Amino acid sequence: MTFGDIFHQKLQITLLVFCLCLVKAKNYTKQTTIRTESCSYTIVVNRRITPLCPILTPSNKTKVNKSFADKRTDDEDEIFNEPGINPESGDYFFDVDAMSSETSAPNDKSGGICRRRLAFLTQRLQYLQEMQKVERERANLYESNVKGHDMEIDHIDSGLNTLKTNLTQLIKALHSIETKVFRQERINNNLHHKLSSVVLDMDEVSKNFQIRPSKPISHLTDGSGKKILPKYATPCNLVDAAQHSYADCSAIYKAGHKTSGVYKIQPEGLTCSLAVWCDMDTDGGGWLLFQRRADGTENFNRKWLDYKTGFGDVSNEFWLGNQNIFLLSNQKAYELRIDLWDFNGNRAYATYQSFKLEGERDKYRLHVSSFSGTARNSFYLHNYAFFSTMDRDNDKHARVNCASQWDGGWWFTNCWRAMLNGLYHRKSYAKFRGIAWNSWKYEQLKATEMKIRPLDH
Repeated sequence: MTFGDIFHQKLQITLLVFCLCLVKAKNYTKQTTIRTESCSYTIVVNRRITPLCPILTPSNKTKVNKSFADKRTDDEDEIFNEPGINPESGDYFFDVDAMSSETSAPNDKSGGICRRRLAFLTQRLQYLQEMQKVERERANLYESNVKGHDMEIDHIDSGLNTLKTNLTQLIKALHSIETKVFRQERINNNLHHKLSSVVLDMDEVSKNFQIRPSKPISHLTDGSGKKILPKYATPCNLVDAAQHSYADCSAIYKAGHKTSGVYKIQPEGLTCSLAVWCDMDTDGGGWLLFQRRADGTENFNRKWLDYKTGFGDVSNEFWLGNQNIFLLSNQKAYELRIDLWDFNGNRAYATYQSFKLEGERDKYRLHVSSFSGTARNSFYLHNYAFFSTMDRDNDKHARVNCASQWDGGWWFTNCWRAMLNGLYHRKSYAKFRGIAWNSWKYEQLKATEMKIRPLDH
């Protein structure tokens, strides 16, 4: 329902009340119909009986008017307050002349009053209808404006939803960029660490050329019982260079020597040749052994210096030396293979696509990754571990020295999951295990071999 319809209903009620106020007497003598453009109103007016009305004189006119004014009803007050109506004009009250003339011609006077009242009502109705039209037009204008505002609000809401969607996508993109930046920073930090390690390793290798030992410090033998001593360039060059020009066993294999045995090589960083055992039979050959356990003839419970320079017989049980392994594994990219045997003749192996040791400055830290094989991965917990011996406790255990506890040097953590340099037991004890690879068998193993080969073999 619009504002104009409400106004129209209120107008009808007002006219009805006004008519009821005019027809309080019992005699109805006047009835007329008012017609406008859109409405029709029928009004019945009571005619006053002249003999019952007081005759006003100049002396009591003021008194009568005052008395009558005090007794007028609220409806009459409402009439007096209508705009454009003068209460003294005689439209609603009879003056003295009118009263005197009414006694002679009451019908003419009362008829004139009714016509004036009807004319006023007609004029008033027309005015109110005009006001109604104006209000309707105004209401329509407001309604049109409201619809326009609703459309603008809908448009703004749509724009806000689009902005919200774009903002959400932007936030996701920022999170993705932050993640990529974080990963890149981590990669850069790793590369920086690797570069620093390479620089320091090169420095350590160069120092290896300059240090001249005062006495033999290696306990390695070449199978003939003679000790392999670290010598300098001049003594080593006295030997036929053709026998020592190979950097590793892979180079010897590619040169056509495909029989497993002891060979002498000249790795980068070493000032003299080094006797090593080359496995030319396993998985395409070219493997250089740096550890072997076979029968327990060699003591592996040794100090830091022994593990650094190497000990044992390269044709049987031995440790090639952490310094030699460090120099070999940093020549190029190497892979690691570990072969395991139990006392029942069973065999398993584990290979790692990446292997290297850091120098003594970094406690010969181990780096292995990309496992494959039949022995399952027991080495993953030892990755990034430092090397420990009975006199160098570099493990992660807070209370004990794992090397002393397990009688051998190794890359201990807290303490181990794989241990190949412990005491040799000649039975497959589960309680006493000095050589073990827990992911394969939770018992003492009979034999082990650790060997490396270039990835481009």
